[in-house]
Amino acid sequence: MKNYSEKITEFGRKTYSTIVEQEQFNFSNQTINNIKNNRIKYINSMSEADDKINEQVHLYKQQLEELTRQLSSARENFIKFGICSSNTSRSIYDHFTNFFAETTERTVVVGQITSGLSIVFGKLQFYKDQITKLQNESKLNKKGAGDQTNSTEVKKNGKTMEKSEKKIKRSDLLAKNDIRRMAVYN
Repeated sequence: MKNYSEKITEFGRKTYSTIVEQEQFNFSNQTINNIKNNRIKYINSMSEADDKINEQVHLYKQQLEELTRQLSSARENFIKFGICSSNTSRSIYDHFTNFFAETTERTVVVGQITSGLSIVFGKLQFYKDQITKLQNESKLNKKGAGDQTNSTEVKKNGKTMEKSEKKIKRSDLLAKNDIRRMAVYN
């Protein structure tokens, strides 16, 4: 009996030890299952996040492609604008250069005309002085003839007057012809 009692005690110890091991095993399995379930939930949430990120990346890629197209279009428009501005500025510069050349040419022509008119004016002044001198001489001749009472001399003086008036008229014609010649040559 003693043997049996020892065997039973031994068997009880083994049974108890097996039950403890089983509880430990069950507890470890439960912990492993909890960790596994948590990891599965984490993996599922990561997969969902990956799907969302994938959609966002795809949308971002489309937006980036659209912005790249718009940027290329804006560059082309800027290049066209630059070429147009360059051509316009070159045209404006050419117009100003031509305007300057034409203005310089006109200034030279106006200077030549002014010089010619100054010469004509000088000659006109000279002829005016000549005419005034002849008129004064004619008046002096009239006064000298008026002192004499002889009627034949008045006629003679009248003829003399007519001759001096003809001289004045001839000098007027000569002055006009000189003015015309100067206008043609200048």
